[in-house]
Amino acid sequence: VNYEYPNKKIRLLFAVSGDKDYVPMIEMLCDRLDLIEVYVTSLNSERGISAEYIAALFKHYTNKKGGIPINDNPLIVKIIKAIGIFFPKPFVSYT
Repeated sequence: VNYEYPNKKIRLLFAVSGDKDYVPMIEMLCDRLDLIEVYVTSLNSERGISAEYIAALFKHYTNKKGGIPINDNPLIVKIIKAIGIFFPKPFVSYT
């Protein structure tokens, strides 16, 4: 993302399976990307993990950098997906 969008602030839409090593993944995303907002959703799967739990992890790791808005409201995430706010490329928005 940093390579494709140098010097851009990132809005991230994130979901992960519970069987993945997601804690270091979230820590790395928070450390390496210039995030301005994170939208968290859960996968509609047995392997899905709660959006609330993932949001708490993002809050923990972004607080080290002063904190950013973390949104796990299912309605807002659903609207974002529906209107395509993350285009031109999926899951990436920049300002």
